[in-house]
Amino acid sequence: MISEYPFIEAIRGFWSQRQAQRQAQELSGKVDVGHRSDVTGGKQMEGFALAITNILLNSGVPKEWIHVKKSLTILPGFFRPTKTLDFLVVADRVLKVAIELKSHVGQ
Repeated sequence: MISEYPFIEAIRGFWSQRQAQRQAQELSGKVDVGHRSDVTGGKQMEGFALAITNILLNSGVPKEWIHVKKSLTILPGFFRPTKTLDFLVVADRVLKVAIELKSHVGQ
């Protein structure tokens, strides 16, 4: 059963993880400038990848087609030799979905 609101926990996790990453930097004594310390831990988008994965699995996409591990999400680049994305769906060696998750927060 697909949740009516599949991204609610991802949104909560996003903000909680940003805060946790900022606090971890403050405790370490090495704090990035501005809000960069909120995101340099790199885990604030994991809930969104999980939500997308669950939607695909519940829609019948086989688990082995879904790739979120960094070593399995590298594609040829346009402006650079390669680009690592956050999420790929590959079926029979054919790319079906490529997603790069971004965590920009405006002021």
